[in-house]
Amino acid sequence: CILYYSHKDVSKLEHLMRDKSLSEREVGGQLIGETVAYSESAVCRRKILLSYFGEPYEPDNCGGKCDNCKNPKEMQEAKATAFLALKAIKALDERFPITYIIPVITGRLNPQIKMYRHEDLPIFGSGKDKDEHYWNSLIRQMLLVGFIKKDIEDYGVLKLTPKGESFLKKPTSFKIALNHVFEDGADEDDDANGGD
Repeated sequence: CILYYSHKDVSKLEHLMRDKSLSEREVGGQLIGETVAYSESAVCRRKILLSYFGEPYEPDNCGGKCDNCKNPKEMQEAKATAFLALKAIKALDERFPITYIIPVITGRLNPQIKMYRHEDLPIFGSGKDKDEHYWNSLIRQMLLVGFIKKDIEDYGVLKLTPKGESFLKKPTSFKIALNHVFEDGADEDDDANGGD
């Protein structure tokens, strides 16, 4: 299949949701976030798709059947930052989604963080040397390998799995590929060809 993706469409969908109730906006925002994550991911699309529906896909890739496996991105070591992300999720008592955790790690103060006084935590700003794009790529891939899981019932709150707890106790090598970045206003470059 071919997926046509433009970030402008995401803005339109978010705009259309503004008149919905708070709970509908939160669920809608979560679904939009999942779609964006799928479109921009540099990981095997079959792995992402099956993971979304709760099925593991054991091979590292689909053997070149999707665009990401046909043209793999360079992998980079992320052992230290994966450890930091797990530490942050644990420090926040496993009560927050990715959209809250990333600003805490990068040290971007917002009203919600001020309300919970999380700017006082040692973890606040501990990952400011990496940008939001990096942390988003990392956390999405940590979900795929099973270090963390998303509590769907609770608006996508991130929780550590036994595998994530083991990694925290004894970190090992963990490599990731950074997600694709699609610029607004580009024509042909806006398309992400996903195949499965």
